[in-house]
Amino acid sequence: MNELVIMKDQQAVTTSLQVAEVFGKNHRDVLEAIQNKISSAENSAQYDSMFAQGEYKDKSGKRNKMYYMNRDGFTFIAFGFTGKKADEFKLKYIDAFNKMEEAIKEERIQLPTDPMEVLRLVFNATENTNKKVDRIDSDVDYLKNNQRLDPTEYGYISRRVSEKVNEYIKIHGLTLTAA
Repeated sequence: MNELVIMKDQQAVTTSLQVAEVFGKNHRDVLEAIQNKISSAENSAQYDSMFAQGEYKDKSGKRNKMYYMNRDGFTFIAFGFTGKKADEFKLKYIDAFNKMEEAIKEERIQLPTDPMEVLRLVFNATENTNKKVDRIDSDVDYLKNNQRLDPTEYGYISRRVSEKVNEYIKIHGLTLTAA
């Protein structure tokens, strides 16, 4: 049942395929129920946050539509289903979501409670950031100083240098001779 709930975009979700399989329903009926909710005018903005369209490939390689749904979307659709299978599934689904949320909570980084340790972490992070910034500054300076000129820039600079040399020669009454 844990494979029923998967992580997608850092959110615990299930799919319309999984719901159809576990409830013993046709996938097209589950799709229709979701599409009816999404296309209804009432609360459509809320429905959009509960469901995300996706696709899967069937055994023949054909792409088919499916929906991902978060806990609210599942609750909204699946809790309308009735029967023994539906009740068993609902309980297992709730348990799977709870386990997934607990696992997520356990993976979170625990910050120290000692103020000195917090300051040490902040200092280390700042020091690492400063080192990275210094390296980036050095790289940028190197690139600025060693950048190759493209032909257009080279031509422009060459013309300007020639103009200035000719201007200097003219002002000082010099002549150019080949050596």
